[in-house]
Amino acid sequence: MIAAILKKRGADVISVSSVKEAFEAFSHGKFDILISDIAMPGATGYDLIKDIRNLPKSKGSDIPAIALTAYASVQDRQEALAAGFNNHIAKPIEPNDLILCIIKELELV
Repeated sequence: MIAAILKKRGADVISVSSVKEAFEAFSHGKFDILISDIAMPGATGYDLIKDIRNLPKSKGSDIPAIALTAYASVQDRQEALAAGFNNHIAKPIEPNDLILCIIKELELV
């Protein structure tokens, strides 16, 4: 659903269903922003962002990253930020709120 919302707004989106697929796509392309769920099969969004943040800057380790997740407690937010996400958004989210969050993160770059 998120990919459809972003595509409708004109974004080029690559959507994957696992950390392995996400890291593989990330290592083969240049992206403006990363939006990741926390709960994924095999590994978590925390694992993904930690792996990305451990890359050299030339490989995109400084990409703005948003955790979009059903894990919505204050502790969950703190854990996402500590893991390396720039922002944490709880599901469900209104499409316009997501777009505003993306714009905010891209303006900080």
